[in-house]
Amino acid sequence: MLILDDPLPTNQPVYAWLRTNGDATLRVGASPAVVGGGALGAGYGLFRLGLAVSYTTPARLPALGDTETYDGVDVAGVLCWQPQGRIAPVLGVGAGASLRRYVMDSTAIDSATIPFVGADLGLSISLVPALALTPHAGAVVDLSPTYLSKGKANLEPSLVAARIGLTVDVVLGPAGARAARRSAPATK
Repeated sequence: MLILDDPLPTNQPVYAWLRTNGDATLRVGASPAVVGGGALGAGYGLFRLGLAVSYTTPARLPALGDTETYDGVDVAGVLCWQPQGRIAPVLGVGAGASLRRYVMDSTAIDSATIPFVGADLGLSISLVPALALTPHAGAVVDLSPTYLSKGKANLEPSLVAARIGLTVDVVLGPAGARAARRSAPATK
C-alpha cells in the first residue's frame, strides 16, 4: 500500500530543511537577469522558517547606456506554508535587504542597501521522500526607490521585480525519515 498524501502529524518534532533555487527576474528599466541562491531553516508541521541568501547577476540599465549594470546580494527571512503530499501547493513570503552595486564600464560607481518584501506561489512535486522540485512564480517589491542618472539620462527602475524559477527542496531529520516510512510500500 502506498500512502503519499498523509499530512504530517501535529506532534511532529522540529525538522531542518534546505532549498536551492534558480530564477529568471525582470524589472522594468533593466534587462532580464538570473538569480541563484538558497535557504536553510527549521520547520514544524506545515510551516517552515528560514534565512535565504541569493545573488542577482548583472542586469543592464539600457536607459543609461550600453555599459551600465546593477547586480545584488539579497538576504531575507522567509516563511513558507507547504503541506505534505506528492503534489502540493507552496506559499512563501519574505522580507530582507538587497545590497545592490551599480557598475559603469566595469567600474563600481555606487551601491545601496534596499529593504524589500516578497512573495511567491509554487507547486511542490515530490521526487522521492524528503526531496521535491518546486516550480514557482512571485514578485519582490523594493520598499525604497532608486534614482539613477548619467548626464541628461535619468532612470528610476521599477520597485517591483517579477520572478519565475525552480527550487529543489530537501527535508532533513525526523520529518524526512517519517516521509520515507509513509511512502514505502507495505509488505503483507
